[in-house]
Amino acid sequence: MELFRYANQHFHSSKIRRTIELLLATFLLTITVACNKKNSHENRPTPPPPTTEEVMALYDLYRQGNYQACVEAMASCEGKPATYRKEMEWMLKQHADNKKKETGGITQATLSRITLHDNGNMANVFLNITYKDNTTEEIIWQMVYVHDKWYLR
Repeated sequence: MELFRYANQHFHSSKIRRTIELLLATFLLTITVACNKKNSHENRPTPPPPTTEEVMALYDLYRQGNYQACVEAMASCEGKPATYRKEMEWMLKQHADNKKKETGGITQATLSRITLHDNGNMANVFLNITYKDNTTEEIIWQMVYVHDKWYLR
């Protein structure tokens, strides 16, 4: 019984009460800020989808071997160190070289379709690629709308 009286006495002390009130206020403020950020994201106007010209211009950078420009067009590489970006360029070049050895190289690339996600801020771009050995494949590029421009993800 004495234990309950002690706990009750200290729980109602002004220091404990102020601490609990402060924690509750912090929690409510955090929830309010989080909800407002979500609403502001949802209230943004839907961006225009990537155009055929934008998509094909990016793919042409890859086809022409301009891997540095490809990396510059990747949102995921923004702000990364130069060494990381060089490694990405090297990986793109290796992929292109391997595909060329396997297939003889690209003869044609056409945009098949675009599907939008995340309130129009993300897109899956489907490209049909035809190679010199007459094989074809459909590749999917993920794109993201950042700073009023479409980038490779």
